[in-house]
Amino acid sequence: MTNAQWSARKDPSHTARISQSVSVVSLVESAASGDQLAWEALVDRFGPLVRHVVGRYRLPNNDFHDVSQVVWLRLLENIDRIREPRALPGWIVATTRNEALRVLNGHRRLHLVDALDEFPAERVGPT
Repeated sequence: MTNAQWSARKDPSHTARISQSVSVVSLVESAASGDQLAWEALVDRFGPLVRHVVGRYRLPNNDFHDVSQVVWLRLLENIDRIREPRALPGWIVATTRNEALRVLNGHRRLHLVDALDEFPAERVGPT
């Protein structure tokens, strides 16, 4: 790779231009074959969609970021299995929704119990 090519790849505006000018099909195919620039363009193009869907669930900030990261991880793990790249936005919405619901359901199952609640009052403390 020449210095000019490397400089262009490091330039965030270059990634944004590629993200908007290249078809989803081309980006998915290129990212599936290991093209880092195509991957960055996918994240740039669909990051707002992920943030919008996660935001609808009003998750705490750390869960918000965890869900976003899991969505991108799932895409990375499955990008070579996507049969219809034009359907990627729907895949992202469904995956984001499912992950956000998984996190919300995990919070519902979490029951914090005070350790002292498990013992009768007369047995707690010095005897």
